[in-house]
Amino acid sequence: MTINKTTLFLLLTIGSAVAQTKVDITGRWTGTVQIPLAQDMLAEYNFIQSGLIISGDAKLKSLNGRDSMKYKLSGAVKNGVVHFKGTKFEYKTGSACLSQTELKYFNENDQPKLVGKWKGDLKLSTCAPGVSGKVELGKVIG
Repeated sequence: MTINKTTLFLLLTIGSAVAQTKVDITGRWTGTVQIPLAQDMLAEYNFIQSGLIISGDAKLKSLNGRDSMKYKLSGAVKNGVVHFKGTKFEYKTGSACLSQTELKYFNENDQPKLVGKWKGDLKLSTCAPGVSGKVELGKVIG
């Protein structure tokens, strides 16, 4: 059996799209977010995924449990990596900023995890350039 280049290309493209949609982060995730020159914050992310597009919100609290910020987010999943940015604050205290975040999805002992970092860039609408911190989240099951 021979396969021409067009058929091979279509098979690879479809296979790639199917592989990318295997990551489904819909649901509640909790963990920690590192903040430079400050204490880590407790994090709760609520994601909604439709195909490769994600939306939702994030709530970060100081370690003493007081609310620090809540914001809306949007982004996409590409090659097993979740990319999103904060789009609008619902509320905030202190000098909070909207960041861009990249998280790698994986399973550890049958527990879905998202690990990566948030960062600022040259756009005035995000955190300052060069500022970043680690993000570690686990999916809340049940």
